[in-house]
Amino acid sequence: MKTKTLSILACAAAAFCTLCAGAYEVTVAHGKRTLRGVVTFSGQDAPCFFMHTDDGEWWRAGLARDVSAPSIGDVVEVGGEVLRQTVNNRIDHCSVKVVGHDESLIPGYENATPTQLNEHPASGSPGPDRFARRISVEGCVFDVNRRHSSVQLQISDGGGSISVSFAIPSSSPLPAGLETGAIVRAKGTYAYVTLPLHATQPVFTGITMPTLMLSSPADLEVLTAPPFWTPLRLSILGGGAITVWLALVVWVAVLRRTVNRQVKVIERALRENAIADGVRRERLRLSHDLHDDFQQLLAGTMFQISAALNWLAEDNADKVREQLEKATANLVHTQSQLRTVLWGLQEESEGPGRLIDLFRYVSGRMAHWEGVVSITSTGREPALARTIAGGLLMILQESVGNAIKHGGARHVDVSVAFEKGRLVLVVKDDGSGFDVTAHSRGLGLVSMGDRARALGGTFSLTSELGKGTEVKVEVPV
Repeated sequence: MKTKTLSILACAAAAFCTLCAGAYEVTVAHGKRTLRGVVTFSGQDAPCFFMHTDDGEWWRAGLARDVSAPSIGDVVEVGGEVLRQTVNNRIDHCSVKVVGHDESLIPGYENATPTQLNEHPASGSPGPDRFARRISVEGCVFDVNRRHSSVQLQISDGGGSISVSFAIPSSSPLPAGLETGAIVRAKGTYAYVTLPLHATQPVFTGITMPTLMLSSPADLEVLTAPPFWTPLRLSILGGGAITVWLALVVWVAVLRRTVNRQVKVIERALRENAIADGVRRERLRLSHDLHDDFQQLLAGTMFQISAALNWLAEDNADKVREQLEKATANLVHTQSQLRTVLWGLQEESEGPGRLIDLFRYVSGRMAHWEGVVSITSTGREPALARTIAGGLLMILQESVGNAIKHGGARHVDVSVAFEKGRLVLVVKDDGSGFDVTAHSRGLGLVSMGDRARALGGTFSLTSELGKGTEVKVEVPV
């Protein structure tokens, strides 16, 4: 058993020695070091900075605790330690002394490709180790990752890819055109992560995470904006089109079934709505008729009874009888009209056929209109439908009633103009008038407007305190 164990250990040692022999050996001198040079990169609040020494070497310097990072262009003296496991020019736990500032000492940028920045002598590449150097690289952006206070890009030349990072506030916009597919040029400091063979050996087999760190967004230049039809967008468009097509197929199938189920529901709802609308219109018609017609008849009856009472006080039996007979006639007419409304008939079915004659006929039936209302007309009256004549009669009764009852008018001029293709009715009084803007329109004014619009016409009302009121209706004929 002991012999077998020794054999296994010997084989493992031989394998390790063979692996080490093929690994890249670093000649960095470990231990305490002192460097002097110019700062080439220093990130905000970063625990390290990069420098180019007076001896022409490129170094990464990690700061000791409570030591502030210098600024780019500072000439510094650095004291620190190169740890044994360090495999490139990296010094840690550094103290820093700034002895000057001269940005002209900063070397220029070395041109390299993403493929070259992925190579290293450890992997058999003949190129140099570019760790900590200032590099200018061009490539195509294939990923943009915006973080809280920085942006990280992935760019490629088709053979290799590297990360490009720079600090930028979250509230600041990205450089114009910086999108997937854009061709960019970036200038910054190059770094990578090593893959050591052993924590205590200064040897390693290659690099990972090659990164170019920029001092500011200005170090990134968009050379070519991305084309609109990128492969990603084409794939998204194709996938979206297929998804939409499948969704439409499913939607059409579901819609057909839904429509078939809803047709009967809609038909039933339409029938119910038609019935409800008919009831609503009939109620509105009855409210207009009751207000416009019967209110005027009852107002006339009250006027006649009041006159009879006045004549009764003067013991004039003939006059009392005359007023009571007129009041009785109005009540009989009101009874007849109420019966007509209840049966759904219209007031305009009675009286003369011509509009002016109808107006004068109704005016003669209203005792309180006598001596107050004058009716004139111009133009040649055409044959009018009974619905138009009836609607205009209702508007006339309401407007005259309002002028006498509310405006205290002593004279009301009613004019009807028959013009080409239209009829214009104007009712103008000399009553008290009112403020149209402050007046809350009651049922009477609303019903007049509704009737005018129901006839396809327009309704307008103008009034001013102390200057009377004018109602104007225009109806096509």
